Amino acid sequence: MKKLLFLSLLAYYTQVSAQNVGIGNPAPTEKLDVTGNINVTGTIKANGVDGIANQVLAKNASNNLAWVSNTFNNNIRFKAFFTRSSSFPGNEAAFSTNYNLNSTEITVNSTSILINKTGLYHFDVATGASVTTTANPLNYPSLDLRMSINTSATNFDINLGEFIARNSTNSFWGKSGNCSFKIHIQAPALVKILNNFTNITDAQLSGYLIGNFVGD
Repeated sequence: MKKLLFLSLLAYYTQVSAQNVGIGNPAPTEKLDVTGNINVTGTIKANGVDGIANQVLAKNASNNLAWVSNTFNNNIRFKAFFTRSSSFPGNEAAFSTNYNLNSTEITVNSTSILINKTGLYHFDVATGASVTTTANPLNYPSLDLRMSINTSATNFDINLGEFIARNSTNSFWGKSGNCSFKIHIQAPALVKILNNFTNITDAQLSGYLIGNFVGD
């Protein structure tokens, strides 16, 4: 009797239509169509892949269901200081690491930062430049500063400002600035701080770059 009752209930709550299974749904439209709540004591896999701590189930860039890093809990965050003197050759600032929470996805090199994970990033940049003397006070010292991002797909520069002396009679010139922006990066990508000094013999540039991964 109990067996017959069980089979009757199972037939009542489970309907099969065109190979779709419905639980509490007499006309299922998906492979598994459930009307009501679902309680899971194990795990949920997306395309055969299980998630890890602090990940959420979402659509990725390919529009497939996948476990992705939680925007507020991912550990792809870094801060690097950069410096350059006008006496140094070339136009690339030198980096030094303040912190880097994920050395697999982010590598801070001597004159560049390698980003190994594709996604949306938020950057904060602060910089300052100064000159104690100039070769000729009549020549306006200036600094062109930009952030260069080079990927296998494209190369582009982000202008961080042009710093120009306002008074040609001053023996000291200096200026500081900062900016924040978000940009989607296709990995692998090299990030550099490029600068060009003009009419300057003893300039100093210093600042910092903060970056963090926002999401796919």
